[in-house]
Parts: sequence; structure tokens; C-alpha cells
Amino acid sequence: MQPNLKQMTKEVSQFTMRYKQAKIQVMMFQANQNDEHRSLYLSNMKFIEAFHYILQHLIEESRQIIINDFINMKQHQWWLNFYARSTYYRIKNKALKELLSFFK
Repeated sequence: MQPNLKQMTKEVSQFTMRYKQAKIQVMMFQANQNDEHRSLYLSNMKFIEAFHYILQHLIEESRQIIINDFINMKQHQWWLNFYARSTYYRIKNKALKELLSFFK
């Protein structure tokens, strides 16, 4: 059974939350340079690099949706200047599937 938009949104939210947490932990490590957290730092760097790689390989519309909806969390309905509601949800559905395909 195919996941619905709500399920995919939840999954992508979890991945992007992990990405944001990894970025914060990397900045904290770089500020402190504590060797006991080096393995966590390296793990976070790998996740960040993988996530950047995935974003770079999404089509432009998908990348815009993921960045604006999940990473930057732009204002509600930021997409109104770009898309009709039905177009936005069609592209968002496609973007979520595209992103999640890299993690499966």
C-alpha cells in the first residue's frame, strides 16, 4: 500500500529534523573541539553530506518544496505566489516521494 501525503510528510519531517539536529551538533563540536564527541561529529557530518547530496539531486521544484516546507519552514502558504493549490499538492506529493526514494 502506498503511503499517503500525511505519512510521507511525517517521514520527511523526521529526516529534516535529524538534519537540523546534526547541523547544530556539528556547530557545537566545532566550537568546543571536544575529542570525546568526535565520532558523533563524524556521524553527523556524514548525514549532513548525504542529505546535501540528495537535495542536489532532486528536481528543482522538489528541492524548493523540501527546503521551504521542511528546512527553512517558510511562512504558511509561501507557495501561493508560485502555484495553484492543486499544483502545489501534486508537486509536494511528488517531492516527498522523490526524497523518500533515496532513503529506501
